[in-house]
Amino acid sequence: MTADSTTDSATASPKGDDKNASILGGVPQMHAETGYEEIEGVVPLRFSGYVCLLLGLISVVALVGLPALVFPALAIVFGLFALRPYYGRKPAGRTPAMIGLSLAIAFAACGYGVVALKSYTLGSQAKYYTHQYMELVANDFEELAIELGKDYKNRFAETMPLSDFYVNDEEQNGDGADESGMPMESQPTAIDEFRGNGAHIEMRRQGPGADWKLDSPVRVYHQFGIDRAEVNWRADGSDQVVQFFMQYLIDPNDVGQWHIELVQIKRERLVAESIL
Repeated sequence: MTADSTTDSATASPKGDDKNASILGGVPQMHAETGYEEIEGVVPLRFSGYVCLLLGLISVVALVGLPALVFPALAIVFGLFALRPYYGRKPAGRTPAMIGLSLAIAFAACGYGVVALKSYTLGSQAKYYTHQYMELVANDFEELAIELGKDYKNRFAETMPLSDFYVNDEEQNGDGADESGMPMESQPTAIDEFRGNGAHIEMRRQGPGADWKLDSPVRVYHQFGIDRAEVNWRADGSDQVVQFFMQYLIDPNDVGQWHIELVQIKRERLVAESIL
């Protein structure tokens, strides 16, 4: 019995040692030189960081216009999500997220800056252009003011004697008679329409050197593929606002040309009362 129990124990001991070794194999072991031996696991992956990098690269289109700022905005959202706090091992995707965030912020700032600078420049030009226009009208330079109201395609050459042209136009459109001798009603000329405009009447009433001030900030906007501006002026002590609608066109020489699309006395919009 003794021999048998010893044999059993001797026979059973290797199995017990293997079992203990397998259990201890899953526990970090202490070594004299390296300390604890860590068991390497799978590195967590944050896919949103790579999406942020891709959107950051695409954000270069933000230099085209404000609508394209949606790409930097999306890149920032994905980047912040990828850079959320973590515990344990550093997840993969944080470095691409930081690069994507940097690109998105840089392109967004440049894109907005370009649009803001363009808007400021066009607004300043429109303000100066309309102020000079009012001075021409107040000083009775009607022919020059009419030319400023035209686009670059319809303006006369610089050598054209404008005064002679518009005077002849008035004479040719004067009252006359038809073949039967009946008087004909004259057609309104460009000068007649110009003088009958209420905004021009207000400019002449204020006279040269009037103290004109902006009634509201210059509004620059883009519509139908054309840069436009709205400028509202009010003379000191007057209750009438002179309203300009302008267009900024590019001529064949790649030079921007302003022209006045409409000038009028500003009127409040009439809104019909709602029917209950």
